[in-house]
Amino acid sequence: MAHLQAKQTYMENHPVLPDGMQRSDVERLIRRCAPVIGMNDGQLIVLLSMIEETRPSDWINPEIEPVCFARQTNIAASAGKDERTVRRIEHQLEHRFGFLIRDVGLNGQRCRYRVSGGTEFRQGLVFSPLIDKIPELQAIAQQIENARAQRIIVKQKISAAKRSFKERLVALRDLPLVSASLKQIEEVYQKWPTKFYASVPLETLQEHLSQVLDLHDKLTDYIQQACEVTEAKPVDTKQESAKSRPQMSGPADIHDRPYIQDTNQETYVLCKRRAVRQIEQPGEKNQPKFTNAVTDQEGLEKTQYGLKVATNSEFTESLTPEKLFQLCSETMQDNIRLYQGQAPYPTELNFTFAALDQAHALGITKWAYTHATQQMGDLATALCVLIIDRNIHHPVTPIKSPGGVLRAMTARHVQGSLYIERSLNSLAKRPNLL
Repeated sequence: MAHLQAKQTYMENHPVLPDGMQRSDVERLIRRCAPVIGMNDGQLIVLLSMIEETRPSDWINPEIEPVCFARQTNIAASAGKDERTVRRIEHQLEHRFGFLIRDVGLNGQRCRYRVSGGTEFRQGLVFSPLIDKIPELQAIAQQIENARAQRIIVKQKISAAKRSFKERLVALRDLPLVSASLKQIEEVYQKWPTKFYASVPLETLQEHLSQVLDLHDKLTDYIQQACEVTEAKPVDTKQESAKSRPQMSGPADIHDRPYIQDTNQETYVLCKRRAVRQIEQPGEKNQPKFTNAVTDQEGLEKTQYGLKVATNSEFTESLTPEKLFQLCSETMQDNIRLYQGQAPYPTELNFTFAALDQAHALGITKWAYTHATQQMGDLATALCVLIIDRNIHHPVTPIKSPGGVLRAMTARHVQGSLYIERSLNSLAKRPNLL
């Protein structure tokens, strides 16, 4: 009788699941955390079979503990194991993982029946310890989710860096000079893996990203040297000079490949289907210009749809990386500085990487961002994220669905009605900006 009174007292104070959580949520949580906490498939199957034998309402009722009354024979049949294995796993779940308490009879009996006064007597596998560990398991699940998201971001950065690398590599084929060092760079590029499976560790992805960036830097240095050699060659006529210089006053033909060299101390950084002009001018700290990063691409799309071609405005003519940097939010600026390192000014790839980080923080899905890059290119997508990020706390019309806005901007780009330049100009007119 004293034993029943003690059990009844304990039952009145057992823990319950957090608000809004059900037994099915516990099962999903266990599945997600099992590999991290060292639980093998056999232990997981047996544990889930035990949990299925409990009443769902007992996990949220403060007056009743969740208890499994099923015999080891039944659990073994449900899990596809033998009884000896089930007994061993029960011991592991109790003493190694701390998920349950074996409150059974002397002969392992498990039962449930009502006694006088309506009190319920229960013997079996008690899961109150598992409920106590729910916050710990939720923290582990959050770490797993963060790692998964980080893997996605790193893979997106690898793809963006490889696209930038490939564009530069393809454009170099237009140059008359092809050295052995360039061939070595291209050989390394050809050996890179084209796909990473889910089992690849995050550390491996980060290491590969570092390799891609290192080779990207080598290719950039090679381009600079090739441009210097090309620019040093005398030009016979003005006509030849004009042929070697990209026409920046209007959109390029869709089938023309952009150049990376010029004859007037100008360099060109290649972007998808456009050239981003970098011109050294006095008073601008020798910063490259992102002049045609917006208007050239927009003009190309509008021409395809028979709309009016946009012309360079005074704002975009003076848009340097530093000024574009000032348009970013503080968080995005911190990310750009991180990727910029000791470089004198941020590059297109720095903005792209920072936009990927910010897109994740804003809740923009991988699909929405990837679709945007496929339609607009990396830099234009980064500018869209910049605009969305700066308008999250807009005083009049704050953005509440960043992913939805990016999808809408992508759709407008396809229709030829996206005006990134106007949005950037509006940001520049806000207080404390340009």
